[in-house]
Amino acid sequence: MVRFCFIFSYMLLTVGSRLGMGIPNFSPLLAFSLFAGAYIPNRYVAHFLPLGILFGTDLYLGIHSTMFFTYFSVFLLSIGGSWMTHASKIPSWKGLTWSAISGSVLFFGITNFGVWAMTSLYPHTWSGLLACYEAGSPFYRATLTSTVLFSYLFFFGYAKGVAWAQDSRRGSAMVSR
Repeated sequence: MVRFCFIFSYMLLTVGSRLGMGIPNFSPLLAFSLFAGAYIPNRYVAHFLPLGILFGTDLYLGIHSTMFFTYFSVFLLSIGGSWMTHASKIPSWKGLTWSAISGSVLFFGITNFGVWAMTSLYPHTWSGLLACYEAGSPFYRATLTSTVLFSYLFFFGYAKGVAWAQDSRRGSAMVSR
């Protein structure tokens, strides 16, 4: 039950941040994708829950021509999450930081490539692709910062919460003996 409560609260935070639209690209979506891949035991749910959140919020925010690239990136992050840990372990600070940074870079690279490939905003040349990445770079700072911060919150908060719940159960079992 504790695990479900954490996962559900992280889902609500992710949906709320996408719909709240505070700072552009500052969202726990990528961190939730890593977390879901790492801790949701059912692989289908782990990979498609972040996509469902993205699709549900996109229905409200609007459909766009680069959605495939965004969805593909989120899907790859959930797969990456399943590689970074087993459900019974938490990753190290170093491993989690590396995963969050590389996930942000992957997302930035794929989604900006999609903008270049699917829109007429930039010429379809090498210089046009570089201009697209340059134009997207100011948004990367928020993506990177939010992915790292929310990854720490989700992974280490979950680990501490589950450990606390297990300790509480052990303590109450000792008292009842």
